[in-house]
Amino acid sequence: MVVDQKEHLVPQVYLKQWACEDSITILDCKSGEFKKVQVFEYNRKLNFYDIGWHEPNLAKHNENEFCRLESEYLKFLNSVASQKGLIQEKWQAYCDRLVALMFVRTESYWNVFNFILKHPKGREKLLNEIYFDMPLYLNVQKIALEMFPSTEPINIVLCDIARNVQSKLQYFNQIILRTNPKERPFITSTNPVLMFSNSSDTSTFFHLTSEIYLPLSPEYCLYMFHPKHCSSNNKLQDFPNGRISEATPDFVWDMCTKLKLFSGSSEFIMPQGIVPSELKKLDRDELSKLDSEFGGFYKSLIHQD
Repeated sequence: MVVDQKEHLVPQVYLKQWACEDSITILDCKSGEFKKVQVFEYNRKLNFYDIGWHEPNLAKHNENEFCRLESEYLKFLNSVASQKGLIQEKWQAYCDRLVALMFVRTESYWNVFNFILKHPKGREKLLNEIYFDMPLYLNVQKIALEMFPSTEPINIVLCDIARNVQSKLQYFNQIILRTNPKERPFITSTNPVLMFSNSSDTSTFFHLTSEIYLPLSPEYCLYMFHPKHCSSNNKLQDFPNGRISEATPDFVWDMCTKLKLFSGSSEFIMPQGIVPSELKKLDRDELSKLDSEFGGFYKSLIHQD
């Protein structure tokens, strides 16, 4: 029997990095209002990632994958904090998986993929891209999508989208930026993973030209890019690969604002001590736009005659 469960759209262990006594301070991007909420109760929905199987392990497959990843998160942060500037190889692979799963788990991107999969043309193109190297499994998943009409289609292929993204991320450079959280901390949001494409190519949902940001805590932020697709405008790419580098307070703030680090977010998650008036200076209209170039091609395809 499958037990009902409220599932966090942003992992609890992740949110707790911004918490004080198990509560976090939230800024609503639309209203501009601040509120305090318990981490356990925040941003969770009943059986959100479920697949329509009667067998519990299969029904909760997505949530179980997330839980396995989350169980290692504190070990990962402790390793980052204890290392003298170096990201261990084990944790580099973990970062790939972390980014990939948090990317597809976030509701903004989850909605875009779900939209694509509900339209025949979009579904065909997306499935062909995900399973280009697994033609037999492609047919299996097409059958599964027909077998469970009551299941949101994204949940059937969610972990496979993450696998596809992870397979590309293994070729990306990784830089962890460290700031003094008491001076200028990293903030996060309901859309923690941000991908910015530097390509006009709309043939794929994930470009090798993408630049990726994921705040890990108020003190650390992960930045990733492909070394063969560098942007001359981003000075982060001058930092050494596979290392933990210091970022100045002004640089952190510039990153959070000018690079639209939290576009597509409905709410900001603020660390303790940040000045609310400073956060209100952000252009909320700009920050509320979903930065989803990967969905543009499929949406335009769907609306073609």
